Amino acid sequence: MSNEELKIIFDNILFDLGSHAESVEDLFAMWINIGRKIGIDLYCPHLKVVLNEDENGERHFVAVVGSPSEDLVQDLCSEENISPEHIDKIFNLTKENVH
Repeated sequence: MSNEELKIIFDNILFDLGSHAESVEDLFAMWINIGRKIGIDLYCPHLKVVLNEDENGERHFVAVVGSPSEDLVQDLCSEENISPEHIDKIFNLTKENVH
C-alpha cells in the first residue's frame, strides 16, 4: 500500500471518529488521545482543554493549553489570563467559524 493510500485511509478514519463525537469534550478527548498515541506527551505532557458553559448550559471551546510545565499550564488557564472578555471574543470567533 502506498503512502498516499495510507493517508487517505487515515484521513477517512479521523473524519469518521470526529463525526461520531457527541460533544466538544468528546472531540477534544479524541484529539488528545490520538496525540498521546503518536508521542506528543513526550514533549508536552501537560495539556488542558479550556471550555466555557453558556447561559443555556452548552459548553464551548475556549483554548487548548500545553506545556512541559504543569504550573505554567495552570497559570495560563487561570481566570487572570483567560478573562470573561477573552472568552466572549473566542466564543464569537468560534461561532463565526463553526456555525
